[in-house]
Order: sequence, then structure tokens, then C-alpha cells
Amino acid sequence: MSNTIVEQLKELKNIEPRQEWVASQRELLMSQISNQMSVKKQSFFVNIWFLTKSIMPTNIVRFIAQPIGVITLIGVFIFSSGAFGVNAAKNSLPGDFLYSIKQTSEKVQMGLTTNDKDKATLHVKFAEERVREIDNIIKNKENQNIQKEKIMIAVDSLKDDLKKAQEKIDQVNIASVKPNEVVEIARDIDQRVEILSDRIGQQKIDSADVEIVSKLSEAERLTEETSVKAVEVIIEKHAKGEVEMSSAELMKTVEKKLNKAEEKANQAKDEVTSAAEGLKNIENEVQIVIPNQVTSSSPEATAPKTQIQNIQDKSAESIQILQQAKNLLDQGDLTQAIEKIKQSTEITTSVKVSVDDIRSQTVNISNNENTENTVEPDKPVSPDEVNFAAPKN
Repeated sequence: MSNTIVEQLKELKNIEPRQEWVASQRELLMSQISNQMSVKKQSFFVNIWFLTKSIMPTNIVRFIAQPIGVITLIGVFIFSSGAFGVNAAKNSLPGDFLYSIKQTSEKVQMGLTTNDKDKATLHVKFAEERVREIDNIIKNKENQNIQKEKIMIAVDSLKDDLKKAQEKIDQVNIASVKPNEVVEIARDIDQRVEILSDRIGQQKIDSADVEIVSKLSEAERLTEETSVKAVEVIIEKHAKGEVEMSSAELMKTVEKKLNKAEEKANQAKDEVTSAAEGLKNIENEVQIVIPNQVTSSSPEATAPKTQIQNIQDKSAESIQILQQAKNLLDQGDLTQAIEKIKQSTEITTSVKVSVDDIRSQTVNISNNENTENTVEPDKPVSPDEVNFAAPKN
């Protein structure tokens, strides 16, 4: 039977297919080949993308996949072609045309950084750049509202970088298997943020706007918190015997923090005294008071007095806690000493914020009384309508 099948197959070889069938099949085959080639071209680029994703860090891939990432890549391509473009973006300030390029390039730089210790340092460097921007904004003679808006943008970014730096310090402390590297990075961050704290303190002096000073106080608090956190890491590593560092050297570091905190606490105490004197001066300034208006005895005027007493108590508490820190340091208890310094720093910062609030309220009370007590020259005022306050000595 198999021979019969073979003979039949041989006979089929002699059968010629119809030409129209051959043409239709050739056309169908060529169409399929063309479609497959198109798919292969598309899959080539898809494969390149997946290959790139497998090589690049996940956070960079996510950033590039977003519209802002595409804009950044285009901006980097355009502005990296010449030194002028790079420097222009680097020196730009909030509100400038190139500032968005500067911000996104920093995000790319952060995304390309793979380990937490380098990221912590990078966040501090960005914080330093924000402080430099604030310096330049204050120096520029611009419209007050525009200047204020720019400073607010820079301060918000500064605070964000300092918070992230603290987070990275914690992550490095937990995950790192090289304690000496952790201590080295903590020391570097401590030194950097101490300088930032001093510069922000000077910026507060240079700025007359109460709201800006309040914002800068928040940033100053974060620099001090970051500095203390860095020292806490060093103390922890030393207590565990993971790093080679003499106790005397570490005590000197903590003592330096203690002296800095004491200086800040005394400054806050002086600011409270100044705010109290400012409030008292307002009472002495007002000699004629029209009834039914804000007076020095009204709730609006007495509220700052109550706050003054509260922050005076807090200021005293802060100084008392620092005395406890001194005693602990003398006993060699570095862990508890730095904890007390941290506690005092938080109280001192809250005192400074409250003082800024008092000053703002005092200015508002003064402006309200000066405005509302102004007598219109064309409108006669009878003696019954005016309360003459006895002048104060």
C-alpha cells in the first residue's frame, strides 16, 4: 500500500498549478514578509529601551519616562553644548528663565547617584546652593514683593534638601557596613551645615521682612537639627566601638555643639527682651485713643503680653537644659548630653519663631492704632468723643 501512495505522489509532481493561484499566493506571501519586517523594526527600538531600563537605575528610568524628564534631557542636550549655557543655568536664581533647567539638572544628578552617603552629601551641597541664591537675591535691588517671592522659593527648597539630608544620614547609619565611612560623611555634613547655619543667621539680620525672617528661622532650625543628627551618628558608632576615635576628641566635638547651642539660647533670650520692650514702647506712643478702637488694654494688645511671658519661661527652660547637658558632658555621658543639646535647640528655635510672631503682631497693633487714631482735619471732634490718656513717664 505504501508503494501505491508513493506512486500517486509522483504523479502529483506532474500537475501544474493554475497561474492565477500562484500569483495570489505570491502576493499573500510578500505581504506577510513585509509586515514581519515592520514588526522587527519596531521591536528593535523596544528592545533598546528594555536594555536601557535593565542598565539604568530605576529612579532614573521613571524620571526619564515623565514629560519633565524628556524636557530635562532636551535641556541638557541644548545647554551642555557650550560653557555659556551651563554657567548661565548654574548661576540662575528663582524666577529666572533657566532656573527650571537648573532644578531638573539637579534632579538628574541626584537620580544618577546610587548610594545614600553620596546622596546625603549632594543634598547638603544643594542646600548650600540655595543659601547662595538667597544671598544674591537679598543683594539684588528688586521690587520687594518679587524679592520676597524668590526668597520663599529658595527657602522652601533649602528646607526640603535639609530634611532629605537627615533622612539619608539615618539610612546610611542603618545600612552601611563601613562605620569609618559613616563617621567621615557625618563629620563633613556637620561642618557644612554649621557654616550654613551661620550664613542663614546673617541673612535674617539683613532681611527686614518678618515673614522672610520666620521662614529663615525654620531653615536655621533644620541646619541645627542636621548638625546634631550627624554628631549623634558619630557618638553611636563610637559607643559601639566600631570606629577608632579618642573620647577626648569626641567630647571636644560635643562641647563645641554645646557652646553653639548656648550662644543661640542667649540670643533668643535677648530677642525676647527686645520684643517685650518693643511692645511696651507702643503703649507709650499712643496718647489719644478714640473709643471703640483697639487700645493697649484690649485683647488684641494684651495677647502678645501673654505670649511674652510664655516664651520667657521657655527661654529660661532652654538655658537650664543646657546646664544639664554640661553636667552630663563632665560625667562623660555623651549620648545623654547630645540629647539634651538637641532638646534645648528645639526649644530655642520655637522661642525664636514665637518672637517673630510677637513682632509681627506688635507691628500690626501699632499700624492699626496709628491709622485709626488719625483725626480728619475737616471733621470737628468734640471733647466728649476723645479720651485723653495721661502721659506716662
